[in-house]
Amino acid sequence: MNDAGQPAGTDEPAGTGRSDHPSRRAPSGAWIAGSILAFVVGSLVIVYAIATTAAPTVEQRATVQGLAAAFVTGGLIAVLVPATAIVSLVIAAKRGRTGAAAGIAVCGALGAIAMLTMVPFALLSAGDARADAARRAAPPTALETSRTPEQAEAGLVELGGRVVDALGHEAPTDDQVSVDVRPCRLDNSDDGVLVHYSWRGPDADDPAGTPEQTKAAVAPAVRFLQAEDFAVGTRFVGGGVVMLDRDQGVSVDLYSADRVELGSPCLVDTGG
Repeated sequence: MNDAGQPAGTDEPAGTGRSDHPSRRAPSGAWIAGSILAFVVGSLVIVYAIATTAAPTVEQRATVQGLAAAFVTGGLIAVLVPATAIVSLVIAAKRGRTGAAAGIAVCGALGAIAMLTMVPFALLSAGDARADAARRAAPPTALETSRTPEQAEAGLVELGGRVVDALGHEAPTDDQVSVDVRPCRLDNSDDGVLVHYSWRGPDADDPAGTPEQTKAAVAPAVRFLQAEDFAVGTRFVGGGVVMLDRDQGVSVDLYSADRVELGSPCLVDTGG
């Protein structure tokens, strides 16, 4: 033993041995792994939500609110974990732990990537969700309440008869005409109905002629509808044409001189 109370041959002063001040490393590895995992999980949440928008049925598809929730949730996961890691590692560095700098750098990079890729989409989707909520809370539009389904049916039957007359046929008979009511979505996503009118002439199942001949055959009806403020919409490959009255929301499909279909706009269902 020497005069300082240490074993002979030991030069370190008393109380300064490594056993008294062990070196401790900050848990950078664990925080880096957690931040990577958080980025992957957040990305998967968002990707899954986007993928559901292509689901085959409306019920399975993500809504605007669902997408917004996925973007916000995924963004929070991917950002908050590395942010927490940075705070923890900075505190560890101030307490003298080693290895914190590498963890801070990696977690900071992961957090920055998440901020740049996920947060903007989260903010945009949140805005879309608010706009969608406002749209859903809005009352039906003036067009959707402009007539009842019964009035729309009467209007289509009357217009259909005039179109058939313009095509050079006699007045439609009951066996040539079918009228049905179909479900639709109003502008505020409430349930609505639209009226569909169909007339099939004697040669509807056996169309003849070239597209140019079909175009010429429906031309009188096109001119009649244009005089009624209808505009030409889409033209069919076979020579037919879609006529639209955008103010009234009525469409007339002239497939041929022997097949005509009319549709009303989506209307409030007054039949309960």
